[in-house]
Amino acid sequence: MISDHGILQCLDARTGKTHWVQRLNGAFAASPVFVDGRLYFLSEDGVTTAIAPGSEFRPLARSALDGETLASIAIADQSFFIRSSTHLYRIAVRK
Repeated sequence: MISDHGILQCLDARTGKTHWVQRLNGAFAASPVFVDGRLYFLSEDGVTTAIAPGSEFRPLARSALDGETLASIAIADQSFFIRSSTHLYRIAVRK
């Protein structure tokens, strides 16, 4: 889970034990999404951070888009849809 202020935490769902805590830069309003074994977190500044799920923090990728983003990433037809204050992005996954 992630707080509005970018504090990312991994907890054991059964016991409530904290595995790790990590700070991501920025503020966060969008819900995280899980796609193809990765968790994606979109900041209000338009920066997406992808991490691997697990008991250790493992960042995988980071990318930035123009404009502020408050809405959660939408997933459809093997594409990410991201709405910013200035654009609607479709990022397609090619296999």
